[in-house]
Amino acid sequence: MKLCLITPYKELSCSDEGTMFFALTRELKYNKVYYNYFFQKKKEGFDVIVDNDIHENDPMSFEDHIQMALEVGTIIITPDFLRNKKKTLEYFHYFLDCFYSKLKEKKIKIMSVPQGDTIQEIDECFNEFNNDLRVDFIGNSFDLVPYDFCSNKYENQSINRMLIVNGWIRRTKKPIHLLGSNNLYELYLLNKFKEVMSTDGKIFSRLALANVKLSEVNWRQVDKTEIKMSFNDEFTTEQKELYKKNVEFFKKKMKE
Repeated sequence: MKLCLITPYKELSCSDEGTMFFALTRELKYNKVYYNYFFQKKKEGFDVIVDNDIHENDPMSFEDHIQMALEVGTIIITPDFLRNKKKTLEYFHYFLDCFYSKLKEKKIKIMSVPQGDTIQEIDECFNEFNNDLRVDFIGNSFDLVPYDFCSNKYENQSINRMLIVNGWIRRTKKPIHLLGSNNLYELYLLNKFKEVMSTDGKIFSRLALANVKLSEVNWRQVDKTEIKMSFNDEFTTEQKELYKKNVEFFKKKMKE
């Protein structure tokens, strides 16, 4: 599984510890340092996924999203609406009807994210994306929680994700990307499936900001910390070193 590591503006060099890259449309449009970093990564031949800030609750216009993807991206996430199948499919068809030819002309690949409030709605949305030849990748949102398995929010998200992705793996030949990495053991388990291509997230930035060091004792229990990551945050020298060691530790775990 390839890692896309989300870091603050001043710590973008830490994203180099990953193997793919993940950029948000709003940050690309309004922060030149951020834009230049991902522009250079595309120029160097790396894959750059461009997402439109839906989980930050601050999406940009479709036109801005397209423009940023054309300039710095190799993969674009089609607009979706959190846990709403109907609006997600409306956005999807409108977006690709308007922009698909331009994206293909620039060799930008398409990732679409099934949404829904129930497992039936999620499956219906998945089936439409899976059967659409324009879609190259399927994205899985960590916010899909059709079942209440437990009271712990992050644990419940993780169990739902493993259930949903396990169902998709048996029904698609399209690579799957896990949006938002919140639980390391979840990633460790899903990494065993060749169909799961990649993941993105701020978890390693949050661990560094919380001064949490991964070890053989704790790594299975580590999930998203209470400390959130802001793009304006800055690591201390010690936190930057901790960040790199934690990523290195987890990469070794994924090879086991």
